[in-house]
Amino acid sequence: MPIVKLNRGELEVQVEMLEYLHQRVFDPILKSPMASQSAKAGARQTAFRLEEFKNTPNGAFKINHFFWSAISGTEKSIRFFDILKAEKLPSFEAEYDEFRRRWERDWDRRRKQR
Repeated sequence: MPIVKLNRGELEVQVEMLEYLHQRVFDPILKSPMASQSAKAGARQTAFRLEEFKNTPNGAFKINHFFWSAISGTEKSIRFFDILKAEKLPSFEAEYDEFRRRWERDWDRRRKQR
């Protein structure tokens, strides 16, 4: 997968981030016949929360911040990760390296513009 281009619009970055998380984390959980209702509810709730950032000023920053906050381990995110891990489902933690690789340069550029 190519690294994200630098000179793109805010909405384009938001859409790419959300599509990536849907493809790699949310959709596989929601489509899995083996996923528990707790896992599916958590995936729906997390996806809904991230979608609220779409079309907002600094939405890509907010999506990025939410992603890293979830990995850093809030009480709620730790419980959700434990469910996903026990059920062998995808998680943000499994996407850490690829997410960083795709959006790190874009993130640095946006942070310097602030």
